[in-house]
Amino acid sequence: MGIRLVVAAPQPGYASRLALYLKERDPQAEIAAFTHADALERYLQAGRGTDLLMVQQSLLPAVRQMPPGGAKVVVLTEGGTSGEYDGLPAIAQYQSLPRLSAEIRRLVGATSDKPTEGG
Repeated sequence: MGIRLVVAAPQPGYASRLALYLKERDPQAEIAAFTHADALERYLQAGRGTDLLMVQQSLLPAVRQMPPGGAKVVVLTEGGTSGEYDGLPAIAQYQSLPRLSAEIRRLVGATSDKPTEGG
């Protein structure tokens, strides 16, 4: 991937496990995980740059009040299917990490003009 990804989910175990897995799959990726909206807001305001902001649906109202800084926002839904949630692309939060990673790569590929290495 080699992307700048932010995971925002209120469950500390979920956010850290997902961030660690994605970092292991792509050591060149910059991945940050947040469990509180205020910390996420400070990160986004610092202007570090983010390609994809994955936010758990319970944090979506707070995220809508923040400037995403050009990041594509994707909702992590608690339901079993991916697709769309509240007008935004959505990924099922609870699925296997390899499948979740594949969906993230698909979404990143759809937003990127540059080719990705390794398919």
